[in-house]
Amino acid sequence: LEDPESSQIKEEGKEPCTSQDGEIQTVDKRYCCKICGKGFAHRCNLVDHMRIHTGEKPYTCETCGKSFNRVGNFNAHMRNHTGKKPYACETCGKGFNHRCNLVDHVRIHTGEKPYTCETCGKSFNRRGHFNAHLKTHTGEKPYPCYTCGKTFINASRLKFHMIIHTGKKPYSCETCGKRFIRKVHLTTHVRIHTGEKPYPCEVCEKRFIDASTLKCHMRTHTGEKPKCSSSRTISVVSSITIVFSLF
Repeated sequence: LEDPESSQIKEEGKEPCTSQDGEIQTVDKRYCCKICGKGFAHRCNLVDHMRIHTGEKPYTCETCGKSFNRVGNFNAHMRNHTGKKPYACETCGKGFNHRCNLVDHVRIHTGEKPYTCETCGKSFNRRGHFNAHLKTHTGEKPYPCYTCGKTFINASRLKFHMIIHTGKKPYSCETCGKRFIRKVHLTTHVRIHTGEKPYPCEVCEKRFIDASTLKCHMRTHTGEKPKCSSSRTISVVSSITIVFSLF
């Protein structure tokens, strides 16, 4: 026989869920995951969530073969191939293929850092960076390089490391031909040619080509000792030399 309490909950648009410790909980979500107990207001959200447990990725890109468990992520990925970036930053004009990436980016301009580590108090503007930081306290590095055995705290750092073994620099500057391992490094480099400086100092209004250079500059106002990387300085000077050699 059906539990009358359970029947009543369903009529109220709620669902009894069993948590991992076995406790019965009533949540204001109609659809419940039987594996972890998480509740959802809509069945489609539960279907998407279940793929985390099953590993199913039904949305496959015909161009590169990469698969996804959510149609939203698949659509965002397809824009990588088409070049479409419908979400633009109102401050610097940079475009993004997914709204969540724009939200993360805007925090660079606002200085907002909503993710705070309870262990050391350090704050972050992106959840991914925050999660990666937490592993520095636990020592967890679950992503190993199968070539050299070195381990990393997240997949993106492993992917970046793998290029060291291949020697590939897939991103090339159309102006001077200099090549880069990461697209973000190319984007910053191109600004040396265009003169674009989208990161302004709110104190003296001086402008910079990237956020890290602005952050280094801000220390001149706060009196904090600069911690700018010497290798980064060399790289910028080298790039400027390249520009002048073109004229």
